[in-house]
Order: sequence, then C-alpha cells, then structure tokens
Amino acid sequence: MSLASALKLAQQFKGDDPYGHRAEFIRLIGAAEGITRLQTARR
Repeated sequence: MSLASALKLAQQFKGDDPYGHRAEFIRLIGAAEGITRLQTARR
C-alpha cells in the first residue's frame, strides 16, 4: 500500500476522534510523504 492510499483511507474513515489519535496518524502520513519527497529529490 502506498502512503497516498493509506492517507485516503485514514481520511475516509476518520470518524469520531475524541483523543485526536486518528488526526495524528493522518498528520504522520503527511510527514512521511514529505520525507519521501525530499529523499527522492536528493537522488
């Protein structure tokens, strides 16, 4: 599964998030995508 696919699913099924864990997971996927883009640009 790609990060983009994981992000899409996480956003789609976020639902009720009283403790913010799901939102944090979505944020972490975004950070991972950013790191991946940086690594790709350096090659």
